[in-house]
Amino acid sequence: MTAKLSIDLLGRRRQSPWGQAWLCVGAALVAWQGWSWWQAQGLLAAEREGLARLSRPVQRAELPRMSAGDIRRHAQVEQMARQLAVPWQNLLGSIETSAQRQVRLLRLSPDAESGRVDITGWASDPAAMSRFIFQLEADRVLRDVQLIRHDRADNGPGIEFDLQAIWAGQGVAKSADKGAQP
Repeated sequence: MTAKLSIDLLGRRRQSPWGQAWLCVGAALVAWQGWSWWQAQGLLAAEREGLARLSRPVQRAELPRMSAGDIRRHAQVEQMARQLAVPWQNLLGSIETSAQRQVRLLRLSPDAESGRVDITGWASDPAAMSRFIFQLEADRVLRDVQLIRHDRADNGPGIEFDLQAIWAGQGVAKSADKGAQP
């Protein structure tokens, strides 16, 4: 019988299969983290490049040319955007709460640029019209409320009237416009 001779110069023990499996899992996790870091560095570099491109001043030659129709449409959209940016709730809420059952609003024409509000309405009698005007003045959303015209209603009892007032939020469209410009 011959004995098998085994010489281990490093004096290591053999790893168990569980240890080898955990070693492979650890190596895979380290490789995955390195790959994720490499991708994040690439994304970060692309974002920095894009930010640098956006922060440099735009040259006139880089801007696209606009036709006359495009310029006209752009001006219309800007005007509409300024009108929509105005907080109309204060004005409309004030006028709505001031009107009673004896007063009906027929037309409301606010102009955010000038701050002027034109109101056409109907009142059942002069006293109701006066109460409406005094309530508008007392609310302080409108100032300089002026009665422009009042006549008997053409189609029945009551009084038709026109008012003109200055809206206290008149600078809103202009200040919103200034904030939008660089």
